[in-house]
Amino acid sequence: MTGRGQEIQNSEGQPNHSAEGQLQHSAGERPGRSDNRIQLHGTKKLTYLALLTAVALVLSYVESLIPFFGGIPGMKLGLPNAAIVLVLYLFGWKEALLVNLVRVAAVGLLFGNLFSIAFSACGALLSMACMAAVKRSRLFSIEGVSVIGGLTHNLGQILVAMVIVDNVRIAYYFLPLAISGVITGVLIGIIAGRLRTILGRPAQL
Repeated sequence: MTGRGQEIQNSEGQPNHSAEGQLQHSAGERPGRSDNRIQLHGTKKLTYLALLTAVALVLSYVESLIPFFGGIPGMKLGLPNAAIVLVLYLFGWKEALLVNLVRVAAVGLLFGNLFSIAFSACGALLSMACMAAVKRSRLFSIEGVSVIGGLTHNLGQILVAMVIVDNVRIAYYFLPLAISGVITGVLIGIIAGRLRTILGRPAQL
């Protein structure tokens, strides 16, 4: 009777810790630590990233149709950055860099040339490095990270233009580009933040 009573107490009166551990492990969680990444692997993760890359490409095309020039070369709304910032927060900087470079190459081949690819690639590399560093510091919100990305993207393109054209006066364009980068960066950050709450939570790098 005593042994039988202990079995009943263990099966009904106390939680099965091993079963809980298996459930946490199968759900991708570690005891005592919450991982905020989207838990996707293999084909599912690839599909997710491909979808966000396609969104970035569509936004690039839509951006080209919107008259937002202001008399300053290179001034854009930065709509594709919403998808890039979203990937950065949902997956991490490596995936965001991959999506960004694929977008730059595809947009350059479809709507531009090798010269535009070089400009965009330099801006994308600098902005991604700065966004990843700022995000990891956890000192800025997603809107702040987006603003940093917009500013550094414009800065990278200005620096490349100064080298290619060999004219430092091009730096004068940075001020209006910086102003537009702050405004659009905040808006893009808000959009990315809303989408992040729908699709998942931010990754902790």
